[in-house]
Amino acid sequence: MRSVVEIKEDFAIDEASRVPYYYQVKKYLKQKIDSGEWKKGQMLPYEKQLCEWLDISRIVVRQAYQELRNEGYIISKKGKGTFISDPKISTNWMQNFTGFYESMKKLGYKVKNDVIRQDLVFPGSKIEKELGLGKEDRVIVIKRVHNINDEPFYLSTCHLPYKLFPDLLEEKVDASIYKVLEKKYRLEIIRSRRFIEGGRANPDEAHLLSVDEGDFVFRVESVSYLENNIPFEYFHSTHIAEQTRLIIDIVKTGSKLQMGKVM
Repeated sequence: MRSVVEIKEDFAIDEASRVPYYYQVKKYLKQKIDSGEWKKGQMLPYEKQLCEWLDISRIVVRQAYQELRNEGYIISKKGKGTFISDPKISTNWMQNFTGFYESMKKLGYKVKNDVIRQDLVFPGSKIEKELGLGKEDRVIVIKRVHNINDEPFYLSTCHLPYKLFPDLLEEKVDASIYKVLEKKYRLEIIRSRRFIEGGRANPDEAHLLSVDEGDFVFRVESVSYLENNIPFEYFHSTHIAEQTRLIIDIVKTGSKLQMGKVM
């Protein structure tokens, strides 16, 4: 059983202060985490408990917790409670073709991909259009939950033309799909176009990512291409916003860096 942090009697709401109650609570909790007195993985009191201890309304506690979640200090796990989290994982894996698995392994994380689905289907009209497929073409669907340090990190589903990768249904895809494609089919990925937008977790996403339905997430949609501008993968993913920070490098058009040269 995980330990619960101790709210000491040395803290009380200053009712005479002009500082909002929620901010006083947030500042106290944040200081305990920053100082190292409260450790990663420890559980915070339930909202109702903190309300009773500090004699404040639930809306005050909820706002303090939400701001700490937004800043990556705490994370809520469906049916379990609210915990002090790891710092947000900063990654620029979406800017390169090494894939999530390889990128995170290099950074020293324990990475595990759970394959939820791997089968052959007829694509919908959107995927058919994005991959330039005909009405009779089918795609291989691979749906996975990507875990870091035994916790769900993001959910992905990729669609690949069966005519390009007929043996992929039999391959193990619990590591890097790109590695499999490069090794088995000797393909070179030339470019990807990716879109990022915010949203709220739907019931399926909430279940697989162990978050609450309606929690804030961001979604990535991507189409990747081979030589001669041939699309080979349509990909979409859902990420837990409160534990992820993306790094995106911006390079001036025509610069030596953009052309792959060292300055």
